[in-house]
Amino acid sequence: MAYAKNDDLVLFPVNTITAGSLKDAAATSLGKFAFPKDWATCLIIKMGFTAAAAGGAQTTAGTMKLQIAGADVENASAVDFTAASVVSHAAWAQVETDLNSVTSSLSLTSNNYNAVPNYPEADTGELIELLVATQGVGAGDQTIFPYLVVRRKES
Repeated sequence: MAYAKNDDLVLFPVNTITAGSLKDAAATSLGKFAFPKDWATCLIIKMGFTAAAAGGAQTTAGTMKLQIAGADVENASAVDFTAASVVSHAAWAQVETDLNSVTSSLSLTSNNYNAVPNYPEADTGELIELLVATQGVGAGDQTIFPYLVVRRKES
């Protein structure tokens, strides 16, 4: 099946099919990603995860961050994009973070609705990795299956 360059595709880690935990120590890998060589450069549209089980109380929400070639992916305010676990979530609930640094930096009063989206880019061969950013604490389950939503970059 051929994909158009504007199709959004979901990628799962290439190095594991097991769930990760947001209760692991900060900087623990939640998965490494790769895409086919002929895709050249991809835009990373979203990062997200699916909860492996229902979760309850948590003292600290575990968070996940994205790195490309060892560098944290940040928004326009130079703050890491993160996806956080949610208290009292259902099994298979999903959390996604849009990685468009333009919309994250616009205020509701800016009225700049025509701003060109700015997504992080990754080239074939660059290490793309999701990591625990903040270690989760508490009785609630924070086990996840991470994923990325990517789009081939127009040339």
